[in-house]
Amino acid sequence: MTRFLCYNVSPDRHNSKGIELLRSIVWYRSKAKIRNIFKRDRSETSTSRLYSGGLPLELVEMIIAHVEPDTQTLKACSGTCRSWYIATLPHLHHTLSLRRKEDRAHGGLMPLQRLDKIRLLPFVKRLHIWHCFLPSEIFNAQGLAYFSALTNIQELELESLDLRSFIPQVQPYLGPFMPRLRSLALIRPNGPHQLVLYLLGLFPNLDDFKLVGGLGQRSAPLGPPLVPQSAPLLRGQLTLALFSAEDFLRDLSRLSGGLRFHYMDLFEVEGSRFLLDSCAETLETLRVHPTRWIGKGCPPRSWSLLL
Repeated sequence: MTRFLCYNVSPDRHNSKGIELLRSIVWYRSKAKIRNIFKRDRSETSTSRLYSGGLPLELVEMIIAHVEPDTQTLKACSGTCRSWYIATLPHLHHTLSLRRKEDRAHGGLMPLQRLDKIRLLPFVKRLHIWHCFLPSEIFNAQGLAYFSALTNIQELELESLDLRSFIPQVQPYLGPFMPRLRSLALIRPNGPHQLVLYLLGLFPNLDDFKLVGGLGQRSAPLGPPLVPQSAPLLRGQLTLALFSAEDFLRDLSRLSGGLRFHYMDLFEVEGSRFLLDSCAETLETLRVHPTRWIGKGCPPRSWSLLL
């Protein structure tokens, strides 16, 4: 039903009152419509915030953990609300890589300095140190302050490490890692077996160990011999690649009171028989790579064996 508004206005006033009354009606109706629009937008915004911020924290953490490898998605989730931002922080800053920079003034410590300013170093759980740092470039007074804040490191990877210059001054810097470190990877280390064993002895709760190349025959270290401080657990995964130092495996077995790895990944390894005999009671999965390609143009294959 359509309603009509009729106004009786005297002709001597030239319809001025009718025009003024009609203008007021239109104006107030327009204000009411605008007010309703803003109310609706606020209600929708509050509802969306309720959906995102009202979820249980355990459920939010499960959602964030599901998209962990996707950095862009994690950054988008961090901007949703405060609870999602807090849940994404450990995943966004889970891994930290230190690479050698051309700018020697900073010595590769720029990532540590940047995270320290916003108090995010305790979230780092995986640390990679790449490309043959000199000890003085990162292990100095400034670096010691940053390393002391890395209290939750569980995985450590060191590439092209000069053991002779690294070992004598490493303990104050790696001290915060010692109780919690579970995985250590050495990529092409340079030094004798005894220094590698001493480095392993710094981490009593170490489970996984990875060694890629770098070790030759046993050689005596320069200076007095270093005695390992503890015996690592070494009950997780062993990864060896381009490895030809069977004497090191025997020394490692004596240090830890016998090898008890549950998983092994071997690629061109001498001493495989010793490893299989030592871990016969604990080994569950063995992955073996061939030493040569099958044929021209064929990629190398691997075999996995569940025991």
